[in-house]
Amino acid sequence: MAGSIRCNNCGEEISSSSRFCTSCAARICPGCHKSVPGSVKFCPSCGFAVGASPLASAEQPGLQQPPQAHPTTQPQRPQQPQRQPSQPFPQLDRQPPHPPQAPQPTQQPPSATWTQATTPPPPIPTPRSASEYEVDRQYIKTRGYGSPAEAMADSAQKTTPAEGAWGRQATPRRIPRTLFILMIILGIAIIGLVSYSMGWDRGIISNAIDKASGLLSGIRIPSLTPGTGSDATQLVISNVAVSGVSQTGATISWETDRPATSQVMICDPEGLCTWTDVDKNLVTQHSVALSGLKSDTSYHYKALSSDAKKNETTAEGDLRTLEEIKIAPLLLSAIMVTNTTQSTATITWQSNQPTTSQVEYGTTQSYGSLTTLDARLVASHSATLTGLSPATTYHFRVRSKDAAGDEIISEGGRTFTTTQAVVVGEGAQVGKSAPNFTLPTLDGKNVSLSNYRGKIVLLNFWSSLPASRTELPLLQQVADKWSQDKYAILAINVKEIDKDVQLFVTSKELTLPVLLDRTGETATKYDVVSKPTSFLIDSQGIIREIKLRPFRSVEEIEDSLNKLN
Repeated sequence: MAGSIRCNNCGEEISSSSRFCTSCAARICPGCHKSVPGSVKFCPSCGFAVGASPLASAEQPGLQQPPQAHPTTQPQRPQQPQRQPSQPFPQLDRQPPHPPQAPQPTQQPPSATWTQATTPPPPIPTPRSASEYEVDRQYIKTRGYGSPAEAMADSAQKTTPAEGAWGRQATPRRIPRTLFILMIILGIAIIGLVSYSMGWDRGIISNAIDKASGLLSGIRIPSLTPGTGSDATQLVISNVAVSGVSQTGATISWETDRPATSQVMICDPEGLCTWTDVDKNLVTQHSVALSGLKSDTSYHYKALSSDAKKNETTAEGDLRTLEEIKIAPLLLSAIMVTNTTQSTATITWQSNQPTTSQVEYGTTQSYGSLTTLDARLVASHSATLTGLSPATTYHFRVRSKDAAGDEIISEGGRTFTTTQAVVVGEGAQVGKSAPNFTLPTLDGKNVSLSNYRGKIVLLNFWSSLPASRTELPLLQQVADKWSQDKYAILAINVKEIDKDVQLFVTSKELTLPVLLDRTGETATKYDVVSKPTSFLIDSQGIIREIKLRPFRSVEEIEDSLNKLN
């Protein structure tokens, strides 16, 4: 693509493909773009073959052909014009225009022959194409022509490489300083290795190492640390917090202004530091859990994040783990036996921590029986043993378990003895032993009163009358609330059809034991006249109270039962 140049004859701007200046008509060389006399075939500056000018006769009207050489003499060669020293391109020194000068005709000697004494003219240079000449087109593109003063200043700054007869000479390459220093270091290392292997004086090696250290100290090595370059964008960390501190761990959390990795270094007071594994997930909300720490110890931590471009940032802080909680061992105390009867006994005790309640007992030191586990965590414990034999010695020990599952068992060797059985007459009166009976339930099982010896029992004789329909739901509430290990409520239906009884029980959602006195024989034993009628029997089987009317509330039922404790 054609560009623009300036005519070095008149300084006017013309196209680089023009052969003549449009202002002063100077002939332009295609190779170096300098003005060429119209009478020459080769450029005086670069030797480019420009050929004969079609305007030579017009530009130089008095031009004559050189004389023909004599056959016996050497032909005269045209004198090669003196080459001008190369100048930075483009040439901007403005010169006043002048018309091309025609060469003067050669004066013929009288003999019209060349003599041997005549100095031969210089050889004609071999023509070259324009592509062999390097044109600083990038300089033109970036700088333009500008003013002559600017061009001269730029020309003085540009380094002109040495040129030969027909082009530039190769510039010798210099060894980089870093490579030169590395070669010196390698040489010193080789010398030191040879010296060590030969057993030479260690002082020589030390001096060489000192010299090398001094040399290396002056070398500035570029930083290879990610995220520390001058063009790196600083990764910002904020909202660093410590949470979940325990005896052996904690959680470090922080935020970054762009997605980055997560890692934490933790150091103990002795300076021992460990790193967590790098979480390579790029996130802005970071959280790292620490574990395996010592209790009641101060730690220094450093949170580290690195983004996708390896820009790093850190944040530091301190934390202290919690003091180890020393839990006292389980202790049992105040183990006592109360309310001993011919068939029951109550065991009470205390624990220094909330625990469960259970008693292991039997007639031998192997025990063999357990009360129902009371899973409530309490410090004051009580358990009632029922179904015991009169005038019998029992061995027992208590068991308690805390919330962590640790269990403590009292020492063995503890005993108690039930009382002698009191011989009283059997009958349906207060103070007499309640008559025993066996009746079926709705699901076909047989139940005897003797099965409940050792418990406080409430016998309720009922039928499907309005009074019983109101009282039975109250009895159900007490049965649900009171311990079945100590109390029992038996509802005995008198002489009604099983199907009707079942419908009633289902409608009232009764779960307490319902017995069927189909013939009325049991009601006759207890002299039941009106229904409902209730008998309260203590743990020894003695009738303590008879209710000939229905209970009106839950509180009334509970008051009657509490009198038997």
